[in-house]
Amino acid sequence: MPESYNIIAQMVLGGFLGLTVSRDALADIRTHLLASLMVVVLLSIFGILTGYVVSRLTGIELYTSLFGSAPGGMHEIVALSQAYEVDHSAVAVIQTIRRILIVVIYLLLVMAVSKLTKIP
Repeated sequence: MPESYNIIAQMVLGGFLGLTVSRDALADIRTHLLASLMVVVLLSIFGILTGYVVSRLTGIELYTSLFGSAPGGMHEIVALSQAYEVDHSAVAVIQTIRRILIVVIYLLLVMAVSKLTKIP
């Protein structure tokens, strides 16, 4: 794909992301700023660590593994991975499997915590 198409695609994605921000969301930023920053920093650290460990253990190219383990929207991550000339089809597969496992594992963890804390 020509580089100009990639830049245009990133601009369109940025525009769509910007359109999802509402006045209510901006008003809530003050009350949730610290928690949001902590989540972003921790997810970034764990995403990078996970990508590195997966790359070392499986032999998958490092950037492919980093983009595959990056938290965020799958479409945006795959589009971003194209700019770095990594195997974006592998990134899409890893992201899809990651999302499926998150839903299953997270549900099981919530159920376990609910039973342990006796919350209905």
